[in-house]
Amino acid sequence: MTHPFERLTSEQLVRCFYFLLAATLVLAVVLGVIGGPLGTVKTAKGNACDIVSFEFAGTVDQAQAIINAWNAYGIVDRAKWNTWLDYLFLLSYPNLIALGIVGLLARPMTDGWRMVGRLLAWAQWLVLVSDATENFALLRILYGTIVAPWPQVAYVCAAVKFGFLFEGVVFLLAVFLWRLYLRLAHK
Repeated sequence: MTHPFERLTSEQLVRCFYFLLAATLVLAVVLGVIGGPLGTVKTAKGNACDIVSFEFAGTVDQAQAIINAWNAYGIVDRAKWNTWLDYLFLLSYPNLIALGIVGLLARPMTDGWRMVGRLLAWAQWLVLVSDATENFALLRILYGTIVAPWPQVAYVCAAVKFGFLFEGVVFLLAVFLWRLYLRLAHK
C-alpha cells in the first residue's frame, strides 16, 4: 500500500518539502514566541506550566492547577492563541516528516525497510489527527469548565502524537545517516 505522496514527481516532492519546511519553521518560531511565557510560571505545587505539560496534565486537578497559574499571571490567552495556531502547525510538521520519509523511499532499500517507512509515513497522518483531537480537548478545557474526559483525551492524543512523530523522525535520521555512511564509505 503506497503512500499518496509517492505519486508526486521528484520535483513536486522537493517543492512541497521545502514549502512545508519553511511553514514548519515559521510556525514553530511563532508558537515559541506566543507560548514561551507559559513555561515561565509554575503551579502552586511547583509543576511546569508549558504547553506540553498542559497536554500531558492527564487529570482535572493538574489541568486546573496549570490554568490557575496562567490566570494568576494573566497569560491564559496565550495558551488559547497557541492552541488555535497549532491547528496550522499540525498541517505542516506531520506532512513534512511524511514527505521526508517518502523521499527516502525513492532510494534503494530493502522491502522490509520500505514497508516500515510507508507505515511511518502513514502514521504521520495519525499524528495530525491526534494533534487536532488534542487541540479540541485543550480548547474545551481553556474555554469551559475543566471536566473529565478532556484532560485524559488530551493526554492520550499527546502520547500518540509524540510517539509516532518520534518514530518517524528516528526513521528519517537512521536512513539518512545510513545512506550518508554508505556514500562516504565508498569514496
